[in-house]
Amino acid sequence: MENIIVSVVIPVYNAEKYIIQCIESLQQQTFTYFECVLVDDGSVDESKSLLKRFCKEDLRFRYIYQENSGPSAARNRGVQEANGKYLIFIDADDFIKTNYIEQLVNEIEKGFDLVCCGYIDISKYGIVLWNDFEEVDFSKEKLVHCIVRGTGGVLWGKIFKTSIVKDNNIQLDNKLFMCEDMIFVLQYAEYVNKWSLIRENLYCYNRLNENSISKKISDRYLNNYEIFFKRLIEELENLSVSAATLEEYSNKKIAETLTNMIRASKEKRNFILKLKENNFWWMYFKKNYERNIILKLAFQEKVFLLELYIFLKNHLQIVGGNMKRFAKRMMK
Repeated sequence: MENIIVSVVIPVYNAEKYIIQCIESLQQQTFTYFECVLVDDGSVDESKSLLKRFCKEDLRFRYIYQENSGPSAARNRGVQEANGKYLIFIDADDFIKTNYIEQLVNEIEKGFDLVCCGYIDISKYGIVLWNDFEEVDFSKEKLVHCIVRGTGGVLWGKIFKTSIVKDNNIQLDNKLFMCEDMIFVLQYAEYVNKWSLIRENLYCYNRLNENSISKKISDRYLNNYEIFFKRLIEELENLSVSAATLEEYSNKKIAETLTNMIRASKEKRNFILKLKENNFWWMYFKKNYERNIILKLAFQEKVFLLELYIFLKNHLQIVGGNMKRFAKRMMK
């Protein structure tokens, strides 16, 4: 293909329910000089036939199959196959606004190494507009701060230079299946001299996929996150983050992760006991339980109160989202 400016990498695993919307949002882009590398990570549903159909109809799309190896391996394969000057990552269950690629390319062409944009969060709680990069200070320190907080460390909602990734052999860690993207973005940040942001919400982050791996909590998750946090601390040290800031970032992030895992766990008592048996998690459990009601109830093994609190909190979020949408409709 000639005139490829952007390579879009999409890892696909059993995404038949969402992949059509994802690909169609790419086909509707105002910017057309792109290729899309679709890496099928051993899907066993109808994803393969859907992907092949799109590739046959639109030559900008390429289908690559690999035995199931996880999202990191799939994205690494996509990067390896990329021919574009720039890299964009999209998740198979998400979609993008029609001017997404055009806006990102126009901005990075001004001489930046990285450009980030806002996104639309779509969940059972409603639709929320969000941007983790709302800073006016475009220093390296502020970039790291934005990457570590919220969803700032994800691959989507950003455009990267392919040369920086390939020349420095930046890859996703195959040992990780969650949060592997944050390590990648932090490694990339080491080589960023200038970065920018687009305040518009151009990426549509779909959290309605109940079959997502982020919905399942198991021992694999504990192992994954332990490896991740050790890597996170290592990468922050590589970026010369001060000891105090490193402690603040890692402690806050670990507390958030502990909270989310406890909320998602179906066997909360057993899960809590596993946390207490693990020296790594136990250390942070003790550090943070007084500051967070979920961690405090878990630490004290008050499982009934914990489940009741989570139930009420979840339903209040749903009611709050419905009330906001109702108010917006009434104001129109």
